[in-house]
Amino acid sequence: MKYFVFYGLPVAAFLLVLYFLPLQVKVKGKKEQENISLEIEINIFFVNIIKFALNLLNESRNMTFKVLGINLKGGKGQKSLLGKKTDEFNIDIRRINILDIFQLLKDILKRTTVDKFYIALRIGMEDAACTAISTGSLWGIVYTSLMPLYNNARFLYPPEVHIMPLYGERTFEGNLICIFKSRCGNIIINGMRLWHILKGR
Repeated sequence: MKYFVFYGLPVAAFLLVLYFLPLQVKVKGKKEQENISLEIEINIFFVNIIKFALNLLNESRNMTFKVLGINLKGGKGQKSLLGKKTDEFNIDIRRINILDIFQLLKDILKRTTVDKFYIALRIGMEDAACTAISTGSLWGIVYTSLMPLYNNARFLYPPEVHIMPLYGERTFEGNLICIFKSRCGNIIINGMRLWHILKGR
C-alpha cells in the first residue's frame, strides 16, 4: 500500500495534469524559387517539446530535429535503430478499416482549435490560358482539402486563402502558416485508438 502512495499517486496526478495540459502545433512552410522550407513545432503549455526544420535548396538538404531543445542528429546509431527489424509493430494494411481512420481524425479535429490558417500561393505559366486554368484548379484543390478541417475543427478566425496568378512567367511559390491547439489528453486517447486500428484489433 505504501508503494502505491509513494509511487502510484504521484504518477496518477502527473497523468491527470498532463491530460488537461494545452498542446499547440505550429506548421510553417515556404517555397520561394528553388528554396523549400518546412518548420514544425510542438509545445505543451509554454515548453517546446519538439522542433523540426527542413530546408531544401537545389541538391542540398539541411534538417534539424530537436526534442526539449536537444539537437538529435542522424548517425550510425540512428541508422541501425531505424534499420532494425522488429515484430512488435507489423502493420497489415488489409486489416485496417479506412473508415475508422477517418472517424479518428474527425474526433481529433472536433476537440481542436485553429488559431490561424494562412496560405498564399503564386502560380504562373508562360501561357495566359494555362495560368488561368491552373489558378482555378488550385482554388478547387485548396478548398476541397480545407473543408474537412473547417467542418470539424473550431476556427477562431476565418481561414485566409490567397491564390495569385502571375501571367507571363513560369513560377510556383507559396507560404503556409497553421497554428492548432488541443489538449494532450485528446492526442493520448486518440493515439491509443490509432495504435489499435493499425494493429488491426
